[in-house]
Amino acid sequence: EQATELFRQRTITAPIAGILVEKMREIGESVTASQALFRVVDIDQVFVQFYLNSEQSTQLRVGDSVKVRCIVGTGSDGAREFTGKVDFIDPRVDAASGLMRVKILLSNPGHVIKPGLRADVLLP
Repeated sequence: EQATELFRQRTITAPIAGILVEKMREIGESVTASQALFRVVDIDQVFVQFYLNSEQSTQLRVGDSVKVRCIVGTGSDGAREFTGKVDFIDPRVDAASGLMRVKILLSNPGHVIKPGLRADVLLP
């Protein structure tokens, strides 16, 4: 029982299913239970973040459907359109730029949209 418990304490499991994007420790390094070893991201759904003039913000509401175009491949299959929902509209306006932050939540079937990819948001 003691050996089983020691083995369980030294077994690493991720709290979510996802893709490993960063390794923060090397084999043989000592760590505490609270130290991060890896960064794992779940890209079943992704956020598209963009900035909008405050005057244009009246066109969108949380929950609205919005089309997003991304370049996810090459050739004729390169540009693809996805439909997402407006998840967040920042109520604050940046004083320097006059822009508001908007986040759209997209389903990502087949994980074709990669984190950090640029996209075009097609406003209604």
